[in-house]
Amino acid sequence: MLMSRMPFWLAYKVSDLLYFVSFYLIGYRKKVVFSNLRLVFPDKTEKEIYKIAQDFYQHFADILMETVKAFSMDKKEVQKHYHIINPELLQNLGANNKSVILIG
Repeated sequence: MLMSRMPFWLAYKVSDLLYFVSFYLIGYRKKVVFSNLRLVFPDKTEKEIYKIAQDFYQHFADILMETVKAFSMDKKEVQKHYHIINPELLQNLGANNKSVILIG
């Protein structure tokens, strides 16, 4: 995948663009996000809810670009950007042929 070869600084610029497009232009699932935030944070003001939503969309865009970027990372880059806590849990699962999905 060509996009995975871009440098991290460019990936984060693309992430900023994705955030802008998804939050301000398209409004991707905006009603659902705001509705859920109001349910979870009933004591927050609308201004606080809006800020949390913006932060969510920015984080979502960053995660998306980091996932794309991870396709072309070598072992050294992975070790630089990811830290696994309790790796023995993964080793035990792997030794027992169990599937694992890592989410950070």
